[in-house]
Amino acid sequence: MTLLLRVVSLTDGVGLIDQIINRNPALLTLTDTQGQSIWHHAGMHNRHNIIEYLISQQVSFSQRTANDSTVLHLACRYGDEATIKRIM
Repeated sequence: MTLLLRVVSLTDGVGLIDQIINRNPALLTLTDTQGQSIWHHAGMHNRHNIIEYLISQQVSFSQRTANDSTVLHLACRYGDEATIKRIM
């Protein structure tokens, strides 16, 4: 797992994430071995501040995992109503 995805799984603070992404914007499209992006990790861990940040950065939330799940699928699976409402 990359540093960026690890940070998302540990914190809801966007400061460090913003610094990492500013140094390497390509990380926004990076996926782990299961095809999960920063969006998927934020959704699975209920990281609402990060989700707001990704929306503000106009990062596409239509990326799919290796098993064809979007962040919306994961938010539904994990019962994260706030994320569902925000991205709909």
